[in-house]
Amino acid sequence: MVIFLLFSNAVKFENLLPVLEPGWETIFRTTINEAWMAPFGEIICFTMIFAYLKKPKLQIKVGIAGVISGGLALVLIHLITISVLGEYTRNLSLAPLLKMVQKINVADFLVRVDPLFLIWLVVNDFFKVLVFMYAAVIGGATIFKRSKNILIIPFGLITFFTSIFFTENYTSHMAQGVIALKHFYPIFSVYIPLLLCIVCFVRQKLNKIG
Repeated sequence: MVIFLLFSNAVKFENLLPVLEPGWETIFRTTINEAWMAPFGEIICFTMIFAYLKKPKLQIKVGIAGVISGGLALVLIHLITISVLGEYTRNLSLAPLLKMVQKINVADFLVRVDPLFLIWLVVNDFFKVLVFMYAAVIGGATIFKRSKNILIIPFGLITFFTSIFFTENYTSHMAQGVIALKHFYPIFSVYIPLLLCIVCFVRQKLNKIG
């Protein structure tokens, strides 16, 4: 999609100016309130899978490489989006990526690639939900002392019905996402892991004393 946009002459790098216009204070506040939980807070799901890796020694190296490459990819996509749409249009659009893809027009031959983008979006979200659900199944199997195979069906049904009845449209879905990122994600991604680290540290100290 990025290559198609470049050949469509839709990328206007002057739209990136002025750089850091809102100031560092606004940038840091937005990062703390929104960006740090999505997507990096979701990494907690992968920690549920680490125990099942065939090469556990590589988890830190591969994990850091994944975070860095994913972060760079997000930076690139945001830069391209702002370059194509401009800051004002990008902020007002409910689906800026879709609006950006609609700008693709290579020699009046390659146009209307929206379906390809939507297919990519569905596949991407499928794997994202799959990782979330698998992490939940592993957690449930640990808490309830049951086999993962038994919990797949009830957890799958919960995922299916909540996806249908919890949100009526894309706007409500995004609104619920803001609430989840602000209030629920930090519990699982920050507070519980931090508490476990403190407990582990205290136990190690007590064992040394004992």
